[in-house]
Amino acid sequence: KTVLFGSYISVFKWIVLLAAYLYLIIVLLRFDKYDELLIHFRKMEWPQAVSLVVVLLLLPLNLFLESEKWRLIVSKTEVISQANAFKAVLAGFASGFFTPNRTGEFLGRIVFMQKTHRKIGVAYSVINSLTQNMILVVCGLPAAIVYYIVVKKHITPDIELYLYAITCILLLLLIFYFTLPVLAKTKIWRRYLAFSSDISLYSHKDLAQILSFSLMRYALFCTQFYAILYFFGVELEWWQAFIAIPANYLFVTFTPSLAFAEAAVRSSYAVIFIGAFSQQLAGIAFAGFALWFVNFGIPMLAGSLILAKTKRN
Repeated sequence: KTVLFGSYISVFKWIVLLAAYLYLIIVLLRFDKYDELLIHFRKMEWPQAVSLVVVLLLLPLNLFLESEKWRLIVSKTEVISQANAFKAVLAGFASGFFTPNRTGEFLGRIVFMQKTHRKIGVAYSVINSLTQNMILVVCGLPAAIVYYIVVKKHITPDIELYLYAITCILLLLLIFYFTLPVLAKTKIWRRYLAFSSDISLYSHKDLAQILSFSLMRYALFCTQFYAILYFFGVELEWWQAFIAIPANYLFVTFTPSLAFAEAAVRSSYAVIFIGAFSQQLAGIAFAGFALWFVNFGIPMLAGSLILAKTKRN
């Protein structure tokens, strides 16, 4: 059985590797604006070049913060090295490729945990996603409300219901998150989720630190978005960026989609929210796609290579 399971894992890793490359090849072949991009690069001035460098330099910093956050989350069960944490994060990008809203990231991450800890690794992955989504809502919800009241001057019934539902979800998640250590000590939890009892070891300081990593990553995402918009000739006032970018991330996150369709979703929402402040719609769409490629496409490719090289165990 162990040999058979190992064979399945090996096949899965190669499927991920081939699918990742095939998808990116298809995306690049279907892109029909290379002539416009070439013209843009030729006319690019040095401040725009600097903004692109900023976007690229913030990627490894973002991945570093995510790996440190992952180390902190799993620290109550297992101490992992910075190198393994970094590999786990990249592998998660690859394994989340096939699943709605990247829910399959845990498959790549738990590969770099000890076998006996992989069950709780799934729970830790849930906590990881939970904290990032809470930050997205905390920052994005006020921005979305301001956008529809101040910019659009009207909130349609469906948008009002959407925002109300997200508010309720946020409150429930915050309560659940900060009571996790207490819940993990209850009899019901120990009976049905005994494998994740180490969650009870979290202190409120630990939970706050995990959230702080999520907040820092969010700030980097927003900075990257602002920089990539500038690179493509889309200039926003600071107050416009504070409204449009968080609102954009909010709707992107809570729109069900597969990772391989995420580039189109991001570009569409970027045009909707940022297009309210700029008529450079082509530049906005380019920016949404480019940022997806930098923050997801590149790590996904790197993660697929890491998974392929991981020993079968």
